[in-house]
Amino acid sequence: MATTEDRKRLVALLEQLSRPCYWQMIQERWTTFEKHREWSGDFASGARRAEGNDQQQQADACRRFAAEEESWAEKSRQLAHAATNTVAEADALIRAIAPQFLGYMPPDDLQAMRANSPDRLATQCKTVLGLVLATETIPGRGPSENKGDRRKKKSTTNGDAKAMLLSHLCLHHEYDPGGRGSVKHPDPIGCKALARLAEVSDGSASKLFKPYGGHRAYLAMCRDSAKLADWLSRLCEDETAGRSDHLESELDRQAFNRSRLDRER
Repeated sequence: MATTEDRKRLVALLEQLSRPCYWQMIQERWTTFEKHREWSGDFASGARRAEGNDQQQQADACRRFAAEEESWAEKSRQLAHAATNTVAEADALIRAIAPQFLGYMPPDDLQAMRANSPDRLATQCKTVLGLVLATETIPGRGPSENKGDRRKKKSTTNGDAKAMLLSHLCLHHEYDPGGRGSVKHPDPIGCKALARLAEVSDGSASKLFKPYGGHRAYLAMCRDSAKLADWLSRLCEDETAGRSDHLESELDRQAFNRSRLDRER
C-alpha cells in the first residue's frame, strides 16, 4: 500500500530526473566505464604481445596498467549503477502509486536511455512530475486529507484539470507513447464519463476537446487508431510545452528553499 511518504519520495526523484544535467551525468558515467574497460583490454593485449616477444618488463608494466584501468572501470560502473538506480526506483514508485503515468517515463533500458538526449529524457520526467503534482487522487493521499464534501468536484486550475483529464484519457485508450505511439482501446469516452474519472467539471472535459474540433471530431478520430494515437501524442506534447516553464520555476523555487534550509541548519 503506497503511503504519503512514498508520494513525497516519488516527487523528489522526479524533481531530480527533470534536470538534463542528471541524465548527462548518467550517460557520461557509463561512457567513462566503457573507456576504462577498453583501455584495460588494450593493456592486457599489450602484455600478451610483449610476453610473446620476450619483453617481460614491458609485459609487467602493461599488466599493472590493465589492473589499474580495471579498478577505475569498476568504480565508474558502481557510480553509474547508483545514478541509474534512481530511474529504477522512480519507476517502481510510479508503478505502485500512479501506474497510469508509467508509459510517460523514459525507457529503463540502458541502451535506449543512452540513445536519447538528456533534454528529451528530462522533459519526459518533467511531464510525469506535472501530472503527479496535479493529480491529488493517486494513492498516498487518503480521503481524510481531502477537505470538504467528497461529492463536490475538485477545485482546480485549468492546467491542473487538463493534466488530470489527459492522464485519464490516455489510460482509457491504453495509450503507449513509446515509438510512434499506439492505442489498444480505441473506443471513445464521453465528456461526462471522462470528467467523473478525473473528478473535474463537465465543462473542463469539453474544453479539452474544443481546440481540436470538439468532441465530435474526437469521435471521428476514434475510428482510426493511428490518427487517435497521433492526436494523443500531440496532446501530450502540448501539455508538456504548456507546463514546462511553470515546472522549471517551481523546481528552482523548491531547490532554493532546500538550500536555504540547509544553510540554516
